[in-house]
Amino acid sequence: MTHSMVLERKKIKIEGRVQGVGFRPFVYHLAQKYLLSGFVYNLGSSVLIEVQGDTRDLALFDRELKSSPPENSRIEKMESELIPLAGDEGFRIVSSQESSESLYLPNDLAICGECLKELRDPGDPRFAYPFTHCATCGPRWSLLESLPYDRKNTTMRDFPMCERCNQEYFSVENRRFHAQTMSCPKCGPRVELCDENGQRLSQGSDGIKQAAELLLRGRIVAVKGVGGFQLWCRADLAAVVQELRIRKRRPKKAFALMVPDIKVIHGLCEMADLEEKCLLSVEAPIVLLERKANADVMICPEVAPGLSELGIMLPCTPLHHLLMDHIRMPVVATSANLTDEPIAYDTDEVFIRLRGIADFVLTDNRRIVRAVDDSVVRFVAGRMQMLRLARGFAPAVFHPVGLEGGVGQGYGSDLKSTLCIQKNKSLVLSQHLGDLSSESSIINFKNAQQDFSRILGIERPFETIRDFHPDLISSRLAPAASKTVQHHVAHFFSAFIEHRISPPALGVIWDGTGLGLNQQIWGGEFLFLGADNSILRWASFRPFSLIGGDFAVKDTRRIAFELLREANSQEKLSHFHFSLEEESVWSVLSGVPKTTSMGRLFDGVWALLLLGQKSYRPPTYEGEHAIALEELAKSWRKSCSSEDLLKSDREVYPCDLNEGVGGLIEIDWRPMLNRLIFDISNKINYGAIADKFQRSIISMALDVIKKKNSVTEIVLAGGCFQNRFLLDKMSQELKQIGKCVYWPEKIPLHDGGISAGQLYSNCLRKI
Repeated sequence: MTHSMVLERKKIKIEGRVQGVGFRPFVYHLAQKYLLSGFVYNLGSSVLIEVQGDTRDLALFDRELKSSPPENSRIEKMESELIPLAGDEGFRIVSSQESSESLYLPNDLAICGECLKELRDPGDPRFAYPFTHCATCGPRWSLLESLPYDRKNTTMRDFPMCERCNQEYFSVENRRFHAQTMSCPKCGPRVELCDENGQRLSQGSDGIKQAAELLLRGRIVAVKGVGGFQLWCRADLAAVVQELRIRKRRPKKAFALMVPDIKVIHGLCEMADLEEKCLLSVEAPIVLLERKANADVMICPEVAPGLSELGIMLPCTPLHHLLMDHIRMPVVATSANLTDEPIAYDTDEVFIRLRGIADFVLTDNRRIVRAVDDSVVRFVAGRMQMLRLARGFAPAVFHPVGLEGGVGQGYGSDLKSTLCIQKNKSLVLSQHLGDLSSESSIINFKNAQQDFSRILGIERPFETIRDFHPDLISSRLAPAASKTVQHHVAHFFSAFIEHRISPPALGVIWDGTGLGLNQQIWGGEFLFLGADNSILRWASFRPFSLIGGDFAVKDTRRIAFELLREANSQEKLSHFHFSLEEESVWSVLSGVPKTTSMGRLFDGVWALLLLGQKSYRPPTYEGEHAIALEELAKSWRKSCSSEDLLKSDREVYPCDLNEGVGGLIEIDWRPMLNRLIFDISNKINYGAIADKFQRSIISMALDVIKKKNSVTEIVLAGGCFQNRFLLDKMSQELKQIGKCVYWPEKIPLHDGGISAGQLYSNCLRKI
């Protein structure tokens, strides 16, 4: 039976990662395949298709459109409707149009396999060309000046295409069709190697080869990447790595590594399939991996002092690949900045900002619009944990359930700061903007605020949300009329953005610092979300004093002293080697803030362990003492037999749960601390003590949660859950008692997610 043709015309709107990934050429070829007419174009940052043909062919087109989009694309939303027929002749790609509706912004993507083959093919016109890209790969967000994502709206407009590139750009059959950042050696950007004063030494392939030779000789080279400069040096030379630490003013915090290929990583680290897939993905982030015992052959201990994990990435740009082809060994590849300053990204200023840090600079003449650092992730229990949202993942767009329409901006917090924009029913979370601890970082934050407002077409007035703490720098940068959201409430709601979590729900929110509604410093909180979206602070740790306020974070002996005093263990003070002068001063200080912080409790316990063996040293970066305690416990567990671990896991320090004012459950940590001090005094293995402490607070949390046994939805958030053992073990224990466990995954669970949580919380409820 012959099929009778029935013509229809469809209008299809697609949102997601659909620009800068070859989506329009894909649609064109698909329409050609099914003999359909119509057109496709970019609308704002979405794609709009009108397609006409036989109903059967349209159905096949529609099915393949959904099931087999381009490799690097991601369809978030697809709407279609029937419209009147039109008299098209064939199918065509038409010019992009601007729109204020959509929020999808193109991310920077790693070089694809096809471009990498060209890069290494001596017979290809783009052989060894450090800017080779096609329609599916290359920089986007770091070069984008305005929407839509067209070449004229990127810094690639500085490089008019030669005849060959122009032909490729307009040839539908070419994989560089409408590749906005494509170029070639004849018409594109150029690399040059300079000394620290900006004097050019060499260009092009010669510059790359010379830079590699300098690195191999133990010099420090600033290398221009996608969203800024990195500082490179050999990872196996302790003296060179230590010199970089001195110059960068970064005494202990781990450096990231770049390695030539995935085979090298297999030799250095333990790596699960998910971790390998992430390293090889188009986002190409830094992934934290457990180092192998023989890693020290290629990676000196100074790269990540005292840590069992290494932060590793693969080359993601053509220039990275060319350098690594020469070097063939791991290198330190850390952000090019002084500690507490934003990453350097402007070639004109790099010779000023990096003077005295980099010996040489490998740069180019392609402008970067905005600084974008390298993303950092890890995997816990088979799920992602975003530690730094940046290149490849940022800006991140979310469509959370229940988000009301509107326009707003969340100002986040001072540490690991980000901005979040609400437009209509979507949230856009910015790239990592750093800590607001220097004038340059504050300027960077202000520029990012203006940048996002401009590029997304947001004009005042719009609603602004800040942290409840009025004295934070981020709060002072927000308009005076801004609404406020309490810090830990924002942490709690940041998990709701990605996950469909239905109230009632319980949030375990543990971090270092956040001003509470009672003017105390909170940080060890259990928040209950009722069915009416009301929030109750349901349980918390017994408060203790922070002697000297913020000074206690820098000198954690003060925390240790106060824990001893609160726990009535003053007779033990002499064991921990405080001076009489320190005791007398600290004992009479009054008006100091109170805190319930889990992060400060970790700091205090580690300080006690150090003081107990007369080896105290203050932390050199945020979270260092908490990380050291985690590492000590991890090392001890590795050294134990299975039998000893089973025996140890049955033992925990005691905690008391008491009902406080207003029904708040107060977790009294003093019994735990007294037993811990007893173990220190009796020279119990410090690794065993650290491990028992971690397991004890997990046990305590389970006891608290069981008091709300009818609640099955549990959220874990806050910076303390960057502790892999804490997050993994607690989630396992909760699942065993029938709980559904969530944490922010693509959104950072530390303060980098606060800005998003502020906006979402404000939308659902008024605090």
